[in-house]
Amino acid sequence: MGTHILLTTQTQGAQASGGFSGEPSDRTLQVTVEGSGSLHAKVTLEHSNDGIGWVTVATATVDGSGTTADSANYVSSAPYWRATVVELTGTQAKVTASVACA
Repeated sequence: MGTHILLTTQTQGAQASGGFSGEPSDRTLQVTVEGSGSLHAKVTLEHSNDGIGWVTVATATVDGSGTTADSANYVSSAPYWRATVVELTGTQAKVTASVACA
């Protein structure tokens, strides 16, 4: 199914959503943060069967400097998902979150 970019932002609290369809599959939440100095980002991924009730299925936390990344794996067949930037600090910090499907 490929990779879907969920969001690229410099705003804590930013949220993006979308959907997948089909059979349960392995999915990977990939979070990359870039900027200067000490960087920190935390992104949660939630899924839903109805787009109303949400359950957190993955959290990725990134700490470092320059450009750094983290990922979290999960299996889901839920058709709706959303990513939320829970924490973002650092000079000119920009976070990108994506989901890859097997």
